[in-house]
Amino acid sequence: MDWEAVGAVGQVLGSVAVFVTLGYLAVQVRQAVAHAQFSSTNATLALFANAWTGVMQSPAMANVLAKMETNEELSPGESAQADAFAHLTFIAYTNADDALGGGLIPRYVLESYQTDLARVLIKYPQMRQRLRDIVDPFTAKYGMNPIWQPLYEEAPATTATHSEAD
Repeated sequence: MDWEAVGAVGQVLGSVAVFVTLGYLAVQVRQAVAHAQFSSTNATLALFANAWTGVMQSPAMANVLAKMETNEELSPGESAQADAFAHLTFIAYTNADDALGGGLIPRYVLESYQTDLARVLIKYPQMRQRLRDIVDPFTAKYGMNPIWQPLYEEAPATTATHSEAD
């Protein structure tokens, strides 16, 4: 075998190695994207869970939500708690929308969050204005974001009632 033949074999082997490396990298990138999607979905869910866990762990916050549900007037301290809860809600939904924009969650996940937001706004009527106070400046600056559409839809005339089974 002369040097030209050795060089030709080396080029073929080099080309094969490049394709094997590209295949390996494609698999690695696919796995990294899947991991990022999983992590993003879990991080977004954790924001929602943390907000509601705070309600479960705090009788005072549970009382604030109960008042928001029945449209009772809140004391200044309760109003601050309600505003903090609205900010947590804003952060969670905004992060979910950012995750969709980054391709980290599928559209149906964001749509399920949007449905959840509509339910929260029905159950806790006072939340609508508190969230609008936070969202309106962003909407004015950046345009309407679809996640916030339920916030701008007409609120139902009555609040939801619960049966004994609830």
